[in-house]
Amino acid sequence: MSKSARAHAAAPSGLPHLDLCRPLPPRCLRLEVRPGYPMPRRSPRRDPGDAPQRPGDGAADGAVRLIEKLSPAFENVDDSCGRLQSVISDFFDQVVLLIDAVEVGAKTRQAWLERLWQAMADDRIPWIEPLGDHWGTLCGSQEVASAWAEEFLQ
Repeated sequence: MSKSARAHAAAPSGLPHLDLCRPLPPRCLRLEVRPGYPMPRRSPRRDPGDAPQRPGDGAADGAVRLIEKLSPAFENVDDSCGRLQSVISDFFDQVVLLIDAVEVGAKTRQAWLERLWQAMADDRIPWIEPLGDHWGTLCGSQEVASAWAEEFLQ
């Protein structure tokens, strides 16, 4: 099979296979929170405990949605050299701070945590596994982190 034919051969899901171990321009693998944008201020809502989760609830909700879609999007990517995993890990270091900085209601934060936990459970290839290292920060408070820790121990 020629090199061109291998490049266009379909992966098991029907999508083309992408090999990240060959040299790529640095701008091709950049996931970042741009430093020119200020971090959100901690400004509580009128009733933070009862604030409903709404689609498009800001940058943090978008970050949660992006994390949910990372693993399925990169399922057919060959990252045997670890380049993409390193970029994703650096991205988590930035986006976790964004999610933590947003003051949201307890129901919204709990819904985000449940969505992220489900994404980690559904992660067949461990693309978002490093997110677990930041779980305490994502919880937003010691009380929520303690509740999750108790649930993990059961």
